[in-house]
Amino acid sequence: MSATKLKILCLHGFTSSAARLSRQLAPVVQASAPWANFTFVDAPFAVEPGYAWWRAQDRSGPDGDYAVYEGWPKSRTYLHDILREQGPFDGVLGFSQGAVVTSLLCLMPEFRDKFGFGVIIGGFKARDPELRRNYEESNPGFDRRSLHVWGREDDIVPPRASEKLSEMFKNPELIVHSGGHVIPTAEEEIGKWTAFFRERAGAKAAREGSKAKY
Repeated sequence: MSATKLKILCLHGFTSSAARLSRQLAPVVQASAPWANFTFVDAPFAVEPGYAWWRAQDRSGPDGDYAVYEGWPKSRTYLHDILREQGPFDGVLGFSQGAVVTSLLCLMPEFRDKFGFGVIIGGFKARDPELRRNYEESNPGFDRRSLHVWGREDDIVPPRASEKLSEMFKNPELIVHSGGHVIPTAEEEIGKWTAFFRERAGAKAAREGSKAKY
């Protein structure tokens, strides 16, 4: 089974870090060990007490409120470097701000063919107008397999925002829990986590087995 384990890139949230996300996700990582390996990376901008993928500068315009993501171009280049130096990856997972990045990696033409699936935890659509264009319904990135996780009591990211993003994917799988802006690791949720990764690992094994015949 080790030859067909998934390799998953993991992206933390605003002011968090690779180490903190690793701790938050530890029960999932441990339970999913037969099927997946997880690679945690720090974002390129230091923002106490951790790091960030960008700083959101709120703006208002004739079409409503929006944000400018200062630093995204540097993060985009940095992610290309990560893929070149540490890839390839089978999937990408992100929490909070990292979940927004994950959605972009699933949808942006320069990234979307590099990941077979996305795991979006406490996520929402990017608020920067330059990035929102990636969320057109016709985007083929929405065809990929995805797992969406959010809490009914999330007071940081509105649950409906996470739900609306999940609805754009063609075959989303969901873990909706009773908590807030956290990664759920109760026994029931662990079963759903492992089922998703086990299925993805099985699909990878089937693809590799098919290639071996030729």
